[in-house]
Amino acid sequence: MSDPRYPYTYATDLMRNQLGPHISRAHASKIIALVADTLDMNLEDVAIKMADRYQELVGEYEIPDARVPEFRSRKIEKEES
Repeated sequence: MSDPRYPYTYATDLMRNQLGPHISRAHASKIIALVADTLDMNLEDVAIKMADRYQELVGEYEIPDARVPEFRSRKIEKEES
C-alpha cells in the first residue's frame, strides 16, 4: 500500500521545515507550484524530488517527523562542520 501523503504532503513538510512552522501546508504547496512553473517543470516531478529529500533527511536524523525544531538545528550544525 502506498503512502497517500507522498509526494505532496512530504514536499510541503520539507518547505515547512526549512521556512518554519508559521508556513501552512497550503502556502508551501503554492510555493512548490510557483517553483515548478518558474522552472518549467511538472509539478509532480518537483514534489517527488522534494518528498524524496524530505525522506532522506528524516532517515538521516532518525526522527519520526522532520518538523520538530531539533531537525533544523541539527541540519545547521551539520552544514557548519
